[in-house]
Amino acid sequence: MCLLGLFWLTIPGLVELGKMVYVRSGNSLPEGTGWISIPGYINDAVPGSIEMDKKKQLNILLYGVPVLLGSLFLGFGRMTCGAVPSEVGVRGAFALSGLFALLGGAALLTAGGAYVLYLEQEAKMALTAALLLGGIGEAWCLIALSTVAAHLGQARTARAVTLLVLFAGLWVAWVLYGNSYYLNQWRPQFAAQPDLPLWEQIAFALAYVLTIAVYWRAVASTRRAVRQQIASLEA
Repeated sequence: MCLLGLFWLTIPGLVELGKMVYVRSGNSLPEGTGWISIPGYINDAVPGSIEMDKKKQLNILLYGVPVLLGSLFLGFGRMTCGAVPSEVGVRGAFALSGLFALLGGAALLTAGGAYVLYLEQEAKMALTAALLLGGIGEAWCLIALSTVAAHLGQARTARAVTLLVLFAGLWVAWVLYGNSYYLNQWRPQFAAQPDLPLWEQIAFALAYVLTIAVYWRAVASTRRAVRQQIASLEA
């Protein structure tokens, strides 16, 4: 289930690149009033109704559904990993990481909903909660994976976890420092290049997918080691 959750969480990192490629192929994104309307609330003529065009509803579908499914599969998948033997000492870490994955996903979806409703302050608060819950949950999960792998003599997991922590540090450094430096110092020099946004999305998608791939390797190697251990005990 955890691998399936990672698969779904790969999709949001490819959405913008996919839309750019779609447009550059001679197509156009949907325009006009959204497909979904709720009387009195969404796309209705009454005062206070929220106007949502097709582009915004498409973004909700492309971002919201993968995040929802990914959070559910990750959360419940990690909880099932809590069935490891008690002597390993990571039952609580797996259970809490699963719980925090569910809560973090819910907070992230709440942030997206608040943003759609133009509640910027509430969106920032929900996004902060999602980052906090998700970060703590991921730390518990990586500790648990490394502990299980150490008990089973699987060094590949430890290497993948170490690389993943490095990637996480690079992402944090980019958000805090690199992004603003790039936008203020480097990007203006290439602003005249028409393909710059496309190359930016390609670079982001590659970095995002590579991070997910390293995480996938850590989970898959631990899963493989557990299966081999069970097979050896049953033989």
